[in-house]
Amino acid sequence: TTALSGLTFAPMAMVGGIMLNSAAKKAKDTAIDIEYEVDGAVEKMCEAIDELAKIHTLSNNIKSELDNLNLLHKQFMDKIEPVVESKRDYKKFSYEERGLLEKTILSLKVIKMLSMQNILDSEHENKVLTNDVNNVIEKSKDIRKNKLDSH
Repeated sequence: TTALSGLTFAPMAMVGGIMLNSAAKKAKDTAIDIEYEVDGAVEKMCEAIDELAKIHTLSNNIKSELDNLNLLHKQFMDKIEPVVESKRDYKKFSYEERGLLEKTILSLKVIKMLSMQNILDSEHENKVLTNDVNNVIEKSKDIRKNKLDSH
């Protein structure tokens, strides 16, 4: 009977081993699939982090330029307010006062231009508009240095 039970156990053990081997292969294949999914998710997260870093840099650059412009605009406003209070008619403004008013208005227009610049392109999967933003910042700096800073 021992030999007989050994003869029945051996095929069962062999079938069990084959089944365990098959289950292990399926588990391995599932683990490999999960690894590919995780690698894809990690890659997307790294890309998102890079995009967020670009947005952060562009936002800081816009803010810095806006701070510079705002300071100039406040200076212009402090100078033009008394002029406007005493002279309501533009025709009575002196040449210097007209220039000051023009600079005050221009500074406000440049602040608006910077403030209205989109950082993301909502029509194209929220692509970061690095070149557009940098061009607007450079245009602002050029206007500030060549037209607003020159008193």
